[in-house]
Amino acid sequence: MYEIYILTVLVTASIYSLFKLYKNIKKTQKKLEEKKIRQEQRVTIKDYIGKKESKKKIKIEDFKKFIEIMKKETETYYFKIDLEEIEYDNSLFTSKIGGLPYLDKSSNLLLDDEGDPMYLLAQINFEELPTNTTYPKKGLLQFYIKADNMYGLEMEDKQNLCQNHKVIFIENIDKTITKDEIKSKYILDKEKYYELPLLPDVSLKMNFILSKEFGNSGDIYFENYLIRRYNEIFNAEIDNFYDLSNAEIDYITDEMYELKTKISGYAGFTQDDVREYGYTDYEVLLLQIDSEQDYIMWGDCGIANFFITKEDLERKDFSKVLYNWDCY
Repeated sequence: MYEIYILTVLVTASIYSLFKLYKNIKKTQKKLEEKKIRQEQRVTIKDYIGKKESKKKIKIEDFKKFIEIMKKETETYYFKIDLEEIEYDNSLFTSKIGGLPYLDKSSNLLLDDEGDPMYLLAQINFEELPTNTTYPKKGLLQFYIKADNMYGLEMEDKQNLCQNHKVIFIENIDKTITKDEIKSKYILDKEKYYELPLLPDVSLKMNFILSKEFGNSGDIYFENYLIRRYNEIFNAEIDNFYDLSNAEIDYITDEMYELKTKISGYAGFTQDDVREYGYTDYEVLLLQIDSEQDYIMWGDCGIANFFITKEDLERKDFSKVLYNWDCY
C-alpha cells in the first residue's frame, strides 16, 4: 500500500509539472507570434510613410533595473483565491466555484437562449472578503453561464446584456432557505451539461487571502504605464509594448506575467486584453478564474475574466459586467 501511495504522489507531481510546462511553452509561443505579426505590420507602415528609424538600443542590464522599478511602482493589493474541494451542496451561502446556488424563494431560474437552466459558475459572499473599501460589505454575487462550447460567451456581446451569461447581485440573503428547496428547482441534466469549464457536480470553496502583486504583462493599464515610464527613463519614443526588443519582451514575460484565480489586481490573458476593443473604462477585475489542474479547464489551458467599471461597482450595479475567456 505504501508503494502505491508513493507512486500516486509521483505521478500526480509529474502531471502537474507537465501542465505548468505546457502553459509556459504556449505563453512564450504566443508572445513571439504576436511580436512577429506586429513587427510585420509596423515595417509595412514605415515603408509606406517613411517613418523614423528604429529606437535606440538599450542595454539589457539597464532594462532589468527598469523592470525592478516597475515592480515597485505598480505594486497593488488583490485577493488571492485558494480553492478547496467541497461537497456539491456543502453550503448555499459560501463563496465557491460551481455547486448548488443560493436562490430566493421568489426567484425563477435563469434560462439560456434555449430555455435550459444556466449553470452557476461562481458565487462570492462579500462578507467573506478581507476588510476592504472597494466591494459591498454584504450580499452574494453570482456568475451564471450557458453550458455550450463557448461557455456562454457571445463574441458580439461580451457585456452582461445577452441571455447566455449573467451576473446577479443579491444584497439581502434569506438564511431560512434550505438546500432541499433549491434542489427542487435547480436541476441539471448531466448529459446536457458536459460542455463546461468544470464538471457540473464539482464544487470548490473559495478562500480569500489579501495579497500584493506588481503589474502583469498583457494588462493594458500596466502596459500603457510601462511604455510611458520607459520613454521617460530612456528618453525613447516607442508607441506600444511590441516596439520593445525580443530580449526585453522575453524578460518582461518571465518576470511580470502570471495567470491565477483571484479578485482585483492586474488581469491576465492568454491572448489580448479584451478591454482594448472598446471597453477601456472597465478597470476593475471583478473575478478571474484560471485553469486549475484536475478541476477547471477553459478550452486549451485558458482563463476567464469578469470586469466592471468603477462607477457601476460604487452603485452596486452589476447589469453590464464584461465577461471574456480565452485560451492558447
